[in-house]
Amino acid sequence: MRPIPFVTNRPPMTGGFGPPPPCGTPETLSFGTLATLPSADPARSGQLAAPLSVTGAVDCSTPGSDAALVGYLARVLTAAVQANQTPIVIVHGYSYSFTDAIVRAADLCAWFEAGDFPLDLAPISFTWPSVDGLTPDNYLADRTRAAASANAYSRFMLAFAAARAAAGQPNCLYLAHSMGTWVTQNGCRALAAGRGSTLPADLFDQAFVMGGDADTDALETGQGLDQLARLSTWLTIGVNRTDFATGVTSADLLKRPRLGSSGPATPAKIPANTRIMDYTIAIAADRTPIPPGETTWNYKLHQYYRTNPAIRDDIAAACSGAAPDDIEDRLTATQMRRAGQSSILSGRLYLRPGDAPAPSDIDNPDRRG
Repeated sequence: MRPIPFVTNRPPMTGGFGPPPPCGTPETLSFGTLATLPSADPARSGQLAAPLSVTGAVDCSTPGSDAALVGYLARVLTAAVQANQTPIVIVHGYSYSFTDAIVRAADLCAWFEAGDFPLDLAPISFTWPSVDGLTPDNYLADRTRAAASANAYSRFMLAFAAARAAAGQPNCLYLAHSMGTWVTQNGCRALAAGRGSTLPADLFDQAFVMGGDADTDALETGQGLDQLARLSTWLTIGVNRTDFATGVTSADLLKRPRLGSSGPATPAKIPANTRIMDYTIAIAADRTPIPPGETTWNYKLHQYYRTNPAIRDDIAAACSGAAPDDIEDRLTATQMRRAGQSSILSGRLYLRPGDAPAPSDIDNPDRRG
């Protein structure tokens, strides 16, 4: 059994939390723990193991020290240090229920623990009021809820930084997936406009954005993810040019390309500590079968960070403390071209491809990536 600490701006519901987001004031940031029975197999979901335990709540509509939240997070971080675990903040994407968010955080940590280069992680789930359901209307509504979570997110981050200081400044990680990137981008903009300058530049040893549903200028000055880069020693942006979720679906709805499939619009404008990891060919090489009830576009092409063993090993190597350019199985664009790979873009790193050919439609303009 694994307890998962959570912080959420979802409104309370019977037995948990859920959408829609709070209307008006006060906006509440609740926190507590939910026990799980996690699964290390991404084809099989874990489950909840015990009733919800709510520790407290913060009224985000008024200024305050948020001492109760800081104290709670400090205890969580201290326990992680004592257990020789690395804390990781996880921000989920679109179409998640509260239960989904908690179980997925537990499963993700079990997945990384089971790898060839195991990571022993202590997750903290920041779960925003997403609606469970894949429809265009839900997508657009979730996008609004994600942006509206900026104030709650910034309060959480300020409390997290204070808690980390109280716990002895342990190394911490950060991972945002899909629309969790939009939450992060808006929340970091709110931080930058408020008290974000007081946060330490080494708040996260490594931050990861996977399948990011954000605009392609999100890393540029003042756009939000530049603030995440400032708060991290290294920031990794995972790109899959055949990611149907961001490359076609989201792009069609929003009428503009997305970071997770297209990468940054102007690589010269991204922060110096940011690396673009193009996983397209590694994803094409994955021979993992698609489990019943899943789809290729989601399971392999969008959820690759938790289903592809080679990418899991790459993330684990990045978390080991190595500089991102020194990781053994990462190649530069020049090295990829020398190896005979086509469809290679400059300014990116690539996983060593082995014998895998590039996807036949990688340069198809209909991909938008």
